Amino acid sequence: MKGFVWPLPPDVLLPKPLAPELCSWLAPRIVESARQNDPLSNSDVLHGYIMRVGWYESTCKKVKEAARAEARKQWEVDLTESSFDLRQTLSDIISSGERNISTDAHLIKTMINSDFATEVDHEFHQQLAELEKESNSEFASLWQDKVFARIQLYRQGIQALDDEKLREQLSDALREHICKDVVPKALVLAESRKLIRGETLKRNVSKLEQALASAGSLNSVVLALEKWTKRQSIESSDTEYLRARKRQDVDDLIKSMHVQKQSRAAKDGPRLFGILVVVLVAQRKDGLLKFASSAFAPKLLKQLKRSLDTGAYDKLEILKGKVKSGEVTEQDLESMRVMAAGA
Repeated sequence: MKGFVWPLPPDVLLPKPLAPELCSWLAPRIVESARQNDPLSNSDVLHGYIMRVGWYESTCKKVKEAARAEARKQWEVDLTESSFDLRQTLSDIISSGERNISTDAHLIKTMINSDFATEVDHEFHQQLAELEKESNSEFASLWQDKVFARIQLYRQGIQALDDEKLREQLSDALREHICKDVVPKALVLAESRKLIRGETLKRNVSKLEQALASAGSLNSVVLALEKWTKRQSIESSDTEYLRARKRQDVDDLIKSMHVQKQSRAAKDGPRLFGILVVVLVAQRKDGLLKFASSAFAPKLLKQLKRSLDTGAYDKLEILKGKVKSGEVTEQDLESMRVMAAGA
């Protein structure tokens, strides 16, 4: 006896009323014959076939594995085919031999459309759920690093300033920075990594974009982000994480000062001076004002007057004057780099 035997091949021509009766009579006799020839044989009648139970269980396992493999395939194409039919797809794939399941095509189709189909559907959707959970976890990590932690640091940086008017100006700048730079870039990065999957996350991302587009203040932007982040079960960054994020960002700022973006020192002066002031403020106050443009450097410089010795502050005032007049030299740029590194 091979893996399975169908007692009535489809090409046997019998009057329909006789077929069920003949099957009922024939099946137990074939099973008994198999057991006599092989006492260890464990056979049964399943789905209209007489099969070795071990072979059937092995085939079921392979079909379930095929369902999980198809789930992974559908996940990769982002489940864009609304007309996708799991049972028909599996039947076609297995019948073609693609999954290395050697069996009768009619039997596979019968199995997939029987009570066993519930188990197949479960395997398929369980695999999708596992993939979505993994993807959401990766998205949460990205969001915490690229969005939530940075915004927490930026807000801390603003709140640590003594000048109320400057805080208001930087709050407006941060609102625009979040809506036009931080969030869009994070979403683009998530898209490139194929992390925005599932209808729920896609729908929530669309709602967030709409909320940010209508937010008229930094507080409303932050509120929208906090609600959205909570809905996605993304935890806010703890103190130690923020410290590590700040150290990394400050180090990156200092390294960026060694990359000359302009052909002349005078043209690169405002950028380097702006970075220098942001680094010096970050080393002496909470948070980080990495988003602040070089236009804020003169006002931010005043925040350092009490924390720097007179000689260092006077040197910064001289550099500020040179930046304004466009008289910055290569030596001045190097002086800025040294001051930032020594901060």
